[in-house]
Amino acid sequence: AWALGQASAREIDAVGIRSATERAMLRALQRLPAPAPQLVLVDGVLPLRLWPGPQQTVVRGDSHCLEIAAASVLAKQARDALIQRLAARHGGYGLERHAGYGTAQHRAALLELGPTALHRRSFLGKVLPPPLLAA
Repeated sequence: AWALGQASAREIDAVGIRSATERAMLRALQRLPAPAPQLVLVDGVLPLRLWPGPQQTVVRGDSHCLEIAAASVLAKQARDALIQRLAARHGGYGLERHAGYGTAQHRAALLELGPTALHRRSFLGKVLPPPLLAA
């Protein structure tokens, strides 16, 4: 069984990237059918602070563990589909090309068009001058 979880830009700005990522992972785990997993494999060195059950961290897990690799593929496909939907709604930002990553093209579009509600304010502070941040 598998399930997906996500966090919004607003949530990331409010609690930080690590906590928001953990919350998204917990949402995915909570969406799994019962019973709860016997063991949760976590890609990286940091365990899930919010998960009460057994877990094991795996550094470079997508290279060493088929389950983590599969989860990575599912997450990427879901993110890619989301980016395509957002690109259709928010033309001019080039999402279909930079996929939301902080490329020069993305930064140029932000300077030209300003931020949307989808942009993390924590990211914008590194890209936009203060007057545009208030937009």
